[in-house]
Amino acid sequence: MYSKVGSYQWNWIQWALCNDAPISKNNPAYWNVYLETEEGGMLTDYEGNILRVTRYGSNWGVAYAVKPSFLVRDTTHSPTSLFVVDRDLLDWIRYTTGNLGKTEQYCPAGYRSAYKRVKRTLPPDFQLSDDWIRRLYEIAVSTIDTAQAELEYAVFVCFIASRC
Repeated sequence: MYSKVGSYQWNWIQWALCNDAPISKNNPAYWNVYLETEEGGMLTDYEGNILRVTRYGSNWGVAYAVKPSFLVRDTTHSPTSLFVVDRDLLDWIRYTTGNLGKTEQYCPAGYRSAYKRVKRTLPPDFQLSDDWIRRLYEIAVSTIDTAQAELEYAVFVCFIASRC
């Protein structure tokens, strides 16, 4: 499905064979689900033109794309831009774009300002010796009971092993 609106206000969609290879966002075959609702979403092409389908008339069910500025005048044959989209796809789109803006309805993380983590370095002569491991272990288990200490020690050993 290719969009060829170009400099026109609207144009019919062209159909062609496709493959599963990833395409660029600047490709006439690129489509994006945009403005999702509970029922579905609106599809836009690589230039932001909106996919429409006529609901009545001799071209009933035929797909075409229009420029957003043309939507107000595009009323002949009651076209629609709302496409029923699988709920899982809508959830996936919301998830992948959630942190791109500050208005995501399910995740307030996008509203937080960036937090820079301070990188701490060890002295160049530091060696993770058995003494250091015992010292760190004693700190880790200093306020917990014996059964939990054994479990935490096992986790601690795995943690230390992954750092060496």
